[in-house]
Amino acid sequence: MSTSNRLQPVSQPTSEGRSVEILVATSRLRGDTPHTFSYGRSHLINFQSIKLSAGPGKSLGSIGASTGDVTSVDVFETVRNEPVSETDFIKRVADAAARGDGEVTLYVHGFNTTHENAVLRLAQIVTDAGTLGAAVMFSWPSRGRVLDYLTDRESAMFSRDRLELVLRQLGRQSKIRRINILAHSMGAFLTMETLRQAKLVGNGEFDGKLNAVVLAAPDIDLDVFRTQLEVIGKRKRPTILLISSDDAALQFSRFLSGDVERVGVVRVDSPEAQAEIARLGLTVIDLTKVRADSHTKFVEVPN
Repeated sequence: MSTSNRLQPVSQPTSEGRSVEILVATSRLRGDTPHTFSYGRSHLINFQSIKLSAGPGKSLGSIGASTGDVTSVDVFETVRNEPVSETDFIKRVADAAARGDGEVTLYVHGFNTTHENAVLRLAQIVTDAGTLGAAVMFSWPSRGRVLDYLTDRESAMFSRDRLELVLRQLGRQSKIRRINILAHSMGAFLTMETLRQAKLVGNGEFDGKLNAVVLAAPDIDLDVFRTQLEVIGKRKRPTILLISSDDAALQFSRFLSGDVERVGVVRVDSPEAQAEIARLGLTVIDLTKVRADSHTKFVEVPN
């Protein structure tokens, strides 16, 4: 199964809005066309460069319609989409980072997310935030269906070594000074597992380049999270949790996981919780009172 045609380059863009390049490393198999990736698991890492343009009417927090041709000026259009080699991928990331003070933002998407929607989400984040430097996405083979939760979890586990390899390669580049990770939902679980195993082999900070780690609506068993932190340890740089007790997707995850509490919905208003947060060196931002889609508040516009 491949994605729809929203990453197919348009022959004549309808607008000349702000453009953004997304550099992709993925553990997905290629789809039916050169521009797409499926939910199949690839033992080789594939690489891709995508240039998108946002129309001047694009609203903050939006990525546009999820299906069909993109013709409206208020959504993203794909200007360029091409496979690249591993060497070219690393060079492009390093060069983009050098233009932005050595900064890399690495996005790891969550459960129930197609490759296409993950790319568009990162394009939205970069466009809304005005992020400088390199915009990189690690795309893992989520099936993009709610009922495939357990399969997605296995696909996240499958992708740990591949994400670690990408981070190691980026950490070796002299032009890259800082790597910030933004991981959403089950992508936070994948990220923490990757950081844990990297620490076990002695390079948990990726040559000192790992900067802020932001876990948005983390879909992680609370007890598993504690064991991950026991290995990773208290970091000198920020580890930030974005949580919301009304997150419906994480409540569903809790149901599927035998009623085990998820990190993204944990209550932090007790003295015990505050002491634990301080001990672990975490920064916790509670978004419960923000009125927006409960699972994507980190990118939604509050009402």
